[in-house]
Amino acid sequence: MPASIGAKTEPPDPASLPAPDDARLSMRARRAARWLAEALAERHTSPARRTRRWLTFSLCAGLFLIAVGVRALHWQDNYTELVRGEPWMTDLARQYKSDAQRMREGGGVLFPRQPVDAGDARGLLHPPGYSMLMAAIFSVCGESNAAVRWAQIIGDGFAVVLLFLIASELLNAAVATIAGLCAALSPHLAFYSLWLSPDALAVLPILAAVYFIIKAGQRPRLLPVIAAGAMIGVSCWLRANALMLAPVLAVALAALVDRGKRLRYGLALVGATALVIAPITIRNAVVYRHFIPLTIAGGENLVVGIGDFDKQGRFGMPVSDQDAAHKDAEWHNRPDYAQNPWTPDGIERDQYRYGRGLEVIRAHPFWFAGAMLRRAAFMLNYNDSRRADWPFNTSRVAIISAEPAVAHAPVQPEGAPPVWSSAASSWLGDDAITSKEAEVTSADDGRTLRIAADTSEFGEQFASAPIAVEPKTDYLLTLRIKADRGAVTAKVTSADRHITLAAASLSSSATESSLNKKPKRERPGHSSDELAAQEEMSVVQIAFASDNRSAVRLVISNNGPAAEPHVARVGQAELFELGRTPRQWTRYPRALAHGLQKNLFKTTVMLPLVILGIILAGLAGRARMLAVLLAVPAYYLCVQSALSTEYRYILPMHYSLFVFAGVTLYCAGLGAGHAARRLKARAEQRRRKPVKEIVTT
Repeated sequence: MPASIGAKTEPPDPASLPAPDDARLSMRARRAARWLAEALAERHTSPARRTRRWLTFSLCAGLFLIAVGVRALHWQDNYTELVRGEPWMTDLARQYKSDAQRMREGGGVLFPRQPVDAGDARGLLHPPGYSMLMAAIFSVCGESNAAVRWAQIIGDGFAVVLLFLIASELLNAAVATIAGLCAALSPHLAFYSLWLSPDALAVLPILAAVYFIIKAGQRPRLLPVIAAGAMIGVSCWLRANALMLAPVLAVALAALVDRGKRLRYGLALVGATALVIAPITIRNAVVYRHFIPLTIAGGENLVVGIGDFDKQGRFGMPVSDQDAAHKDAEWHNRPDYAQNPWTPDGIERDQYRYGRGLEVIRAHPFWFAGAMLRRAAFMLNYNDSRRADWPFNTSRVAIISAEPAVAHAPVQPEGAPPVWSSAASSWLGDDAITSKEAEVTSADDGRTLRIAADTSEFGEQFASAPIAVEPKTDYLLTLRIKADRGAVTAKVTSADRHITLAAASLSSSATESSLNKKPKRERPGHSSDELAAQEEMSVVQIAFASDNRSAVRLVISNNGPAAEPHVARVGQAELFELGRTPRQWTRYPRALAHGLQKNLFKTTVMLPLVILGIILAGLAGRARMLAVLLAVPAYYLCVQSALSTEYRYILPMHYSLFVFAGVTLYCAGLGAGHAARRLKARAEQRRRKPVKEIVTT
C-alpha cells in the first residue's frame, strides 16, 4: 500500500542507489586506462627466452628486407631520371662529390692541405662526414652513385630495425612490428633515401642515441649515456640539424633516472656530443679563424625562412640562395656579393643575415610565431592533394608504381627507326579528345598543333588517338613541344586516360637544365622548311612501360594556375621501342605496397593515427615513454620551425611518430577483436535461448 502524503519514510540505503553519471564515467575511464596499460605492456610470458630471441631476430630480418625492397622499388621507378643525371639537388650532390674527390686526391680529409681563403665560406656549408663516406665508397667501388645509394638504403633498413628495437623496449612486440612496418613502407623515407645527400643516413645515429637513453633509464649507467651523446655527435658529422638535440634528450633522460643522477648524466650526454664534434670546431677555428661549432648558413636559413611566408615582401627578405646573394649586394652596397652568397666574406655576411632576421622577429614577434606554427604544421604533413609552393611541396612524394617500371636507359636506339611517328597536326581525328573549353588548331601551315587551354589548373586539354604498343615493353617517346604561355605537362596515359604511365612538365620560362635540346637534322619525309618551323621547340623525352596494354595516348594538360590561359605548341612525335620490361614478378609486391602507401601515408589518415596514439599512451600512464619518444619530434618542431625547412631535414622525427601510429592501429585491432567476440557471444546466447525456453515449458 503506498505511503500517504506527509507520512514519514525511512531514508534509502546509499549502496542501493544507482551511481551518478560522473561516477560511472570515472569508473569506465579507470577501466579503459587499465585495459590500455595491459594492452601496451610488454609480453614475455609465453615463449621461452631462446624462442623470443629467434622471434626478435626474424622480425628484424623481415623488417630490414621489406625496407630495402620498398626502397629498391622506388629506385626502379626513378631509374630513367637517375640515368639522365642526378635529378634532385644537383648542385648539392656535385659539391659533396667534389669534396670526396679532393679527399681521395690527397687534399686532406678534415684539414685541407692547400691554403684556404678564409673569406670563402663554401667549405663551411656542410659537415665533412658525408663527403668522407663518399670518398671511402668511391675508393672501394669507383665513382659510383649507385654504391652510395645502396649504402643509404642499407642504412635506412637498419634504422627501421632500430626503431623496432626501441618500440620493443617501451611497448610490446606487436606495436613495435606495426611501427617498423610503417617506417619500412613510408614513401617519404624511401624517396629521400635515394638522394645523394646525408639526410637519410643522419637518422640512424639519432635512433641509436634514443635506444641508448632507454637502456640508461632501465639500468642507470654512464656508459650508455656517453654512447647516446656520441651518436648525436656522429649524426652532426653528417648533418648539422641535430646540433642542439643533446640538451633536449638530456631533459628526456631526466624523466628516466633518479633525481641525484640527472645533472651528472645530462652533462655527460652533452659533453660526449661536444667531444665528438670538437674536431670540426677546431678545424673551423684554425682554418677560418672563427668559432663555428659545425657549419654556417643559419643566418641565410633564418631570413629565407621569413621570406617563405612574407609573400608581399614587406620585410625585404630573400626567398632563395641566389636571392640572398642579391640582397647581400644591396644591404652592403657591394655589387661583387651578388655572384655568390658565400664568397667573399661569407662568414660575416651570414652573421649579418642573422642580425637582419632577428630585427624582423623583434619587431613582429606574433607574426613570426604564426609562421613557426605554420611551418610546424608543414612538418606534420604527409601526401595530400593541396597545392603548395616551395619548400612546402617537399612533403609530397611519389608512391610506388603498381606496375613494373621502365628498366632500360632512356636513350634513343642508335640507327633504329621509330615504331610510330606522327606530326601533331595529323592528330585531329575522330579518336582525338579535346577539352570543351580548349581551342586546338593547326599552326605553322599545318606542321604544328596550337593548344589554347581552358582556365583549369591541371585539366587535360588534348589527347591523341590511341597509339598501338606491344604489351610488357619499354618505350621512349620523343615530342617536340613549346610552352608559349604558362606551364603544361605532356604525359603518356592508358587508352582510357585513367592511369598516367609517365609525364614531363615544362613552362614558358623553362631552362636548358629541364629540357633536352636536340639539333636539327634531316629525316626522310621531313622537309627542311618543316624542321625550321620546329627548331625553336624543345624535345621532351618520356620513357614508359606499357605493362599489359596494347594502346596508349599522348595527353597535353595544364600544370598549375596562370594569370592567363596556358598556350602550347606541339610538333613531331616519335616512339622508339627499348626492349621487353624485365622483373615482371614485382607486380605482386608492388600492388601491395602501392595500396598501403596510397591509403595510409596521407595527412588525413596518418596524422590522426599519430595524435590518437599519443592520447592513448597518455591514458595508459606511459609518461616516461612519451618523454623519450616525443623528445626528437619536439626538438624539430620547435627549433627547425624557426628556419627555412625542407621535408628531408626533419626525417628523424617521423620515426618516433610512427610508433604512436602503431599504438593506435594495435589498439584498434584489439578493440575490433573484442567487439567481434562480444557480438559472437551474444549471437550464441540468442541461438540457445529458444532451446532453454522449450526445456522450461
